[in-house]
Amino acid sequence: MPALGAAPKGGSLAELGDEPGAQARCTIDILVRNLFERTADVGFLATDDVILLAPNGTVLARLADDAPLERSTDPLVAEAIGSHTCRERFAPTDLVADGAPSLLYANRIAQADGRPIGVLVSTCRSTARS
Repeated sequence: MPALGAAPKGGSLAELGDEPGAQARCTIDILVRNLFERTADVGFLATDDVILLAPNGTVLARLADDAPLERSTDPLVAEAIGSHTCRERFAPTDLVADGAPSLLYANRIAQADGRPIGVLVSTCRSTARS
């Protein structure tokens, strides 16, 4: 009998037939994978700030009050405007109050016709000490 977490012989519940032990192991494996993915989702959502910017970098709205930035010159804004996928970068940025290195996720916001109308940026500051 394989250990819990080991891949079952067949790979899916349908392929395992009527073997209850194998079906149980497969079901638990699926549950564990789903819980791990949900944990990763929650970790991603634990951000320091979420910022809505116009295509030119003007700050339209933000959750954090500690960074009175009116317009960002961070190159990630332009990079996100020109991309159809989420952009990610770890670097110093004017999007946080002290300009410290931060993990940034940026995604363009587009109208139905595809024309970009803004960028949504999520910041995660590093807690590592040098």
